[in-house]
Amino acid sequence: MCPRGLSCSGPVARTLYRSLRMSTLTLDKLRAILPSTDEVQPIFRAIVATSTLGDRDAWASSRILGTAGSRHPEIGVALSELQGITRAEVEHVESVHGLLHTVLEAMAQGDEVGAAQALLDAAALEEARDRQERAGAYASSALHVLVEHPTSRVKMKAQRRRARASRSLGHFDDAFADYAAAFAAAEAIEDPQAAAEAAVGAGNVLEDQAQWNDAQVWYRAALATMDRLDYEGPERWHALLNLHVALRWQGKLDEAATLLDEATAAAERVADPSATAFIENARGQWHMARGEFEAAIDHLTVAIAASQHPKARVIIRVNLSEALLAAGRSLEATEEARRAEQDAITARLGRQLPEVYRVLGRLAAHDGVSDAFVLFEHAIALIEEERAPRIELARTLQMYAESERLLGRTESAGDLETAASQLYNALGIRKRARWADAPAELEKAEDHDQ
Repeated sequence: MCPRGLSCSGPVARTLYRSLRMSTLTLDKLRAILPSTDEVQPIFRAIVATSTLGDRDAWASSRILGTAGSRHPEIGVALSELQGITRAEVEHVESVHGLLHTVLEAMAQGDEVGAAQALLDAAALEEARDRQERAGAYASSALHVLVEHPTSRVKMKAQRRRARASRSLGHFDDAFADYAAAFAAAEAIEDPQAAAEAAVGAGNVLEDQAQWNDAQVWYRAALATMDRLDYEGPERWHALLNLHVALRWQGKLDEAATLLDEATAAAERVADPSATAFIENARGQWHMARGEFEAAIDHLTVAIAASQHPKARVIIRVNLSEALLAAGRSLEATEEARRAEQDAITARLGRQLPEVYRVLGRLAAHDGVSDAFVLFEHAIALIEEERAPRIELARTLQMYAESERLLGRTESAGDLETAASQLYNALGIRKRARWADAPAELEKAEDHDQ
């Protein structure tokens, strides 16, 4: 049967199709051929998303070490999607160019606020495609346009958006400075929503660096501003939930539980359906901290069902895999991690795969698989390919070291720990907990203003 989108009527086409079917081509081989450029990336993601394990690979005993790179590309299916990919890329460029047209028109008319808003709309388009460098660049341009508008709400939004991009890229000092400036400006004009969003963002940046006490100060500042200005919005449960995380990290589990209940009530008051996945994930992590692994599994399962975004499901499935491992259910843990892998592949979330392979590597090491390093090495390769933040590399090296030590390879473990520490220090992170105790990114409810 000829694949959709290809003609198999001619001898050349038939020969090509037969060679594709019989080929042992893998994603790793294809990755080595195709350059990692912006033009190639959407095509390669489509190839990854439509790839298959192959019948033999699906049941091979070596599957425990399998990665996305060993999957087989379905070239015919990918080619059938090429026209749609091209159309989407053209539409994206047209949208950005249309916004730049608006920017130029607004600047010609002296409308600096209108120009800045159009630049922020362009930033939002790039952020939606996980192109954080570009999103930050457009936000920076908006701030430059508004240099003479210190109290503009659009300027505060630009500061928050640039901060969000900086945080995603691991530029923590820059992110914190923008969030703090946005908070001060919002306080000055008594805008509780903007102030709370900025304060929660600042707290999240500090929490990323394990600065728990300082993070708490900012979450409490968000709550104080909302109380003082009599504002009730989703930012309240964001602040309460993240304050819960900071306290849980410090071992203050009773206080953390109270805040989690308050966050639940605050989310119910504003009827925010997106809160369920965050809160149930947090409850699962709280039970993990208490060593109540079966209860953690129950809450994390609910969180997966409630999640509204593929990225959230991947993160929660990784957490569920950790809980299953802690409960002594290693086979189920591996199955759940593989589901996370499939979710990330299908949704074309390349930046989530290193996190998946970290936990799979840890699971393999726990089971005594001496070649567990293959999974960590693949995670490192993906981090470089996806141009992911350096914090991802530091976390991978840290978990890689723990797994090597678990397998009795103390010398390589020491080298990896040193490399991780050097990278953490370069990022300004002086203290951190073991990977297995790290809070999931999902728990840090963030501002999503557009």
